Amino acid sequence: MTDAISSMRPVLAVDRLSIAVGAKPQRRVVDEVSFSMGSGEIVGLVGESGSGKTMIGRALLRLLPPAAAVVDGHVTFDGVQLSSLNDAQMRGLRGRRIGAVFQEPMASLNPAITVGAQITEGLILHDGLTPADARRKALRMLEKVKIADPDDIFQAYPHQCSGGMRQRIMLASVLALRPALLIADEPTTALDALIRKEVMDLMAALASEIGTAVLLISHDLAMVAQYADKVVVLRGGQVVEQGPTSEILLRPQAEYTRALIGALPARHTAAAGAPPAKAALVEIENLCVDFKRRSMGFGRAARRVRAVEDATLDIRRGEVLAVVGESGSGKTTIGRALLRLCGTAAGAMRFDGADVGEFQGRALADYRGRTQMVFQDPFSSLDPRMKLGELVAEPLRRTGVSRDERRARARQVLEEVGLAGDYAERYPHELSGGQRQRVCIARAVISRPEFIVADEPVSALDVTVQHQVLGLLAQLQRTYGFSYLFISHDLGVVEQIADRVVVMYRGRILELGSRDAIYDRPQHPYTQRLLEATPRIVRREAGGFELTLSRPARIAPPAGYAFFNHGSMPGAALSQGEPVMVEIAAGHSVCCIAR
Repeated sequence: MTDAISSMRPVLAVDRLSIAVGAKPQRRVVDEVSFSMGSGEIVGLVGESGSGKTMIGRALLRLLPPAAAVVDGHVTFDGVQLSSLNDAQMRGLRGRRIGAVFQEPMASLNPAITVGAQITEGLILHDGLTPADARRKALRMLEKVKIADPDDIFQAYPHQCSGGMRQRIMLASVLALRPALLIADEPTTALDALIRKEVMDLMAALASEIGTAVLLISHDLAMVAQYADKVVVLRGGQVVEQGPTSEILLRPQAEYTRALIGALPARHTAAAGAPPAKAALVEIENLCVDFKRRSMGFGRAARRVRAVEDATLDIRRGEVLAVVGESGSGKTTIGRALLRLCGTAAGAMRFDGADVGEFQGRALADYRGRTQMVFQDPFSSLDPRMKLGELVAEPLRRTGVSRDERRARARQVLEEVGLAGDYAERYPHELSGGQRQRVCIARAVISRPEFIVADEPVSALDVTVQHQVLGLLAQLQRTYGFSYLFISHDLGVVEQIADRVVVMYRGRILELGSRDAIYDRPQHPYTQRLLEATPRIVRREAGGFELTLSRPARIAPPAGYAFFNHGSMPGAALSQGEPVMVEIAAGHSVCCIAR
């Protein structure tokens, strides 16, 4: 932070803020929290789930839920205590002077109103612009946030945009009003590495240009270390320590902060660096999957979109094969196709030597008993009307196991995943996000499957819960010996857990190899871009931590070939010719075209 910033009156000053929930006796979820922010400054608010981060952000907007209330302290914004303002004055501040970007943009955007109408609404209401002037300003902001077709997106509805695009639309909507303070609550949690970097670079650049102070609420410590000027670490609603990012995250003094950073994913030497010498359990050959996109209007025929194109890979017994790539690359589609949850257009899938496409009736039921899936959102995949013991025991209903034995095994597996005691009698809504994910894992392993598809199983968890869940997955795999298809956009998690890695982009496999080969010797330019977009905090031998950014050396393609490119990668045109996977080393292949 510059001397100029530090000498100015803070844009935001939080003084001994306390928030309580419930009736008497009240429980404090935020307890005497104090910090301040200057113009153009980015302050990271970090801590585990339940530490009070989001409560503080909502308190700044005076949008606390009905059960919560500020019971002590005060918030000063631009020299004015927010508690002294009436509702009409607060409405004048929200959006105009204090903007907010929330974790899930689809929940923040009205699905029944076009993108353009939602961006121009604030400009007309707060800045008094005419609809024509508001449209011009909105289009300029859409260009600034790197929307390729601003005119088309202006007329589109939120559901017609990708997750990363929706987040950029939210940024455009908020920053168009040039607020003095931006509250960004987990703005990149569900985004892949490249989109995350684009959104954060954009937020930092626009905040610097406009002079907006940014309160960055996140559990991504490496991202906070890369972008924040200061950090406030919370635990149980109290400040553990705060100060410059380089001091707090790279040279932490508090034991809790050191534990948070120590829980970050890291490569373990015990993890396999080369493919296990075991027979293939799952084989995919030239797999193609199409989706039918609905008609966009009267008289316009629906069209088919290819989600997976000529994918070929295998998964060995006891192996963790990770699939990485940006949203829409086909990662989840491969997993769902393998479990016969969606149809295929071409290619073959084999499980233990048998053709998966030929399974019918009892054979299909048996196959689904030998395979399981852990879904990305645990809450939506658990029936809210069933108790946990019933949910976990459900896969055993077709096995002929008695009801009493099903209950006993459900309790045993719940205990194995750290949910012993009366958890079998609880309902999903009574659990935290990490506990619900443990229930999904327990349900997946109770039938002793040979193969599990884990779809983003830790994407929405904070670092300590993520660390516990990853340890649990490794422990269960050692116990039961199943194979994983591990789908993730978090390259740090993949580096810790994977034996081999598949890199996908727009439905096509671009690179496949051992974990060490992909991370240490990436070949395809897209793989290198993914790694470059992923900051990491690593422990130094001399003590403390450092923020590292991957800088892979640019590598020439194999002789007689060029790297395949879809035409959207910087500095390269669309490849012409038939893509082929070229083996450049034992077990390491890259997608190329013949020159």
